[in-house]
Amino acid sequence: KVQISIADVKGNDELNGKDIADLQEVITQTPEVQKEEPYDMVEQMPQFPGGDKELMKYLRDNMQYPQAALENNIQGRVIVQFVVGKDGSVSDVQVLAGLDRLCDREAVRVVESMPKWIPGKHNGVSVPVYYRVPVTFKILQ
Repeated sequence: KVQISIADVKGNDELNGKDIADLQEVITQTPEVQKEEPYDMVEQMPQFPGGDKELMKYLRDNMQYPQAALENNIQGRVIVQFVVGKDGSVSDVQVLAGLDRLCDREAVRVVESMPKWIPGKHNGVSVPVYYRVPVTFKILQ
């Protein structure tokens, strides 16, 4: 079975209109790069070089207690979330649970300065993964 339809276009501008074949403008559309959404959990979670013990050592060795927080006896924990990329780089650092503006900023600074991680894997392929780490500020007497 064949169906044929005829459309009658009314109101076109025959005198001033242009033939589509005469149009020379070429419209190119760049493909939109899809940012891969980070996973919350994967088969093999990202790992700091040397493991959790080295991660805590890195945070301890590179943390600079803010002077104002020391003077005001501010202590506690900042929960920081970040993305470990496919290449092991750390990005999108944000504070999930803050303590003090200065302590929060210091925790973000130290996390952003971390070296590349061993990336997380899902189905044997490196993927971006969210990672959360507690950063503790404690004044030692």
